[in-house]
Amino acid sequence: MGKNKKRSKGSSGGDSSSGATTTWDSAHHALRQEQQANKRHKKQQQRQEGEEGEGQVKEDKHQVKEERRFKLTAKLTHDSRVKREGAKLRLNITKTQREIETLRERLRKWDNAEEQERRDEEERKRKEPPKKKGRLGPESWKLKGAARPAWMVNEFDVRYECPHLKAHEEAREKAKRVQNLLVLYKGKFGQQFTDDDLSYPYRRQLLALLMQYGLLNKEASKFKTARTALLECLDLDGIQHPITNARCHFMRLYLQVNRPQSVHELWNTRLSAAGKQETSVWVLYSVALVEYIRWNDFGESTRQQAEQALLRAFDGNPLCAYYLAFSDFFHQYMEYTDDIEDAGDLPGQAIEYCHDEQMGMWMGTEGALQWVQDTLLRAKTDFDWNRHLEMIETEHKGNGQGDQNGEDEGEEESQEDQADLLMFVGMFRTTMEMLEANGSLLRVSPAIVEDAKDNKQPEGQQEKDHQSEEGEGSPDDSD
Repeated sequence: MGKNKKRSKGSSGGDSSSGATTTWDSAHHALRQEQQANKRHKKQQQRQEGEEGEGQVKEDKHQVKEERRFKLTAKLTHDSRVKREGAKLRLNITKTQREIETLRERLRKWDNAEEQERRDEEERKRKEPPKKKGRLGPESWKLKGAARPAWMVNEFDVRYECPHLKAHEEAREKAKRVQNLLVLYKGKFGQQFTDDDLSYPYRRQLLALLMQYGLLNKEASKFKTARTALLECLDLDGIQHPITNARCHFMRLYLQVNRPQSVHELWNTRLSAAGKQETSVWVLYSVALVEYIRWNDFGESTRQQAEQALLRAFDGNPLCAYYLAFSDFFHQYMEYTDDIEDAGDLPGQAIEYCHDEQMGMWMGTEGALQWVQDTLLRAKTDFDWNRHLEMIETEHKGNGQGDQNGEDEGEEESQEDQADLLMFVGMFRTTMEMLEANGSLLRVSPAIVEDAKDNKQPEGQQEKDHQSEEGEGSPDDSD
């Protein structure tokens, strides 16, 4: 019984034999509540710290996991930006090559009658309304048994006609009509001779595909394939009335791969026959640069040949000559030059040429720009820049008035192009006037002074030569 007796809160647990008791007053109660509150606060604080630490650990683990996943994806991915661009380029090359092969085979076996039938069929399908699906007619029925006609039952049909004989006759007629347009129109592939020429759009399409195929391979650094495509395009298009700029890209390709001898051979064997019809800066100034290198560096040419090539380039585009000769000055004042692409006018071609990779080749060739400047100053009276700018301004002002009087769908676009051209013409004129103001165009070239010294003779020597000529007489007098 004594073991199960409960001890009261007021009893002392330390000395039970003495029989003394202590009372539980308010001070003890307040102390105990404070201890419990501190204990609860400590547990709550530990719990909060644990939750924060656990959350931080979770965030750190998530971040480490994401970084690990990103690194693993970067290692295993097959679709990085460079690889995606390369894959797109390869797909475009393959697609263009297949289109060229299909169209080339079609033009090699061209049949006007068959093409006319195909064109009429396409026109008929385009005009007729789409048919609604309806019930099939008797021609689709499959007859069986007694319902079959006699020619299906009997082993021999008197109405039988051999399809091979008809196909043979059609093949013989087609062989008489077939033409190989790749040979027939070689050198004039982009020209239209008659209004009803069915092959004209397809010939132009083949030239466009060959140009696209060559430029895509050039971008992919497949220079041999690019050269083959551009050469085929050049042979088909010709040099008298070309509609493509294959010859320009050919020159740029040869200079890009550092083959000046190929530029020289291309000009002598193919492009020189065009004569003054060739006005492309990419062709003329590339030939002039190569002739200067062959004369100055290798001794394979002469000074007269190099200057002849340079003067031919001046005659084709004199504005490019001034831009090239004073390139440092022009680069300071010409603006918006990166906006020009595939320009067809003289100032546009000059600006585009002098802000492309060709300019780096001129600057990298020792003495080339100084040679251009000396030659230009010696012959500047033959190449008046002001006259060319006035002709361009007059022509485009007349075209602008004609566009205002007429109605054209691309009127806004043509006006923007005209405004851009006039803006560049104005900047070119301002720069040239500044060159004249600072006296750059008035200075005497050192080459002119040297030529004058070489041609100058002493007075005594001139008198001796004159007397010897009088004494000897002319061959006609002796006879």
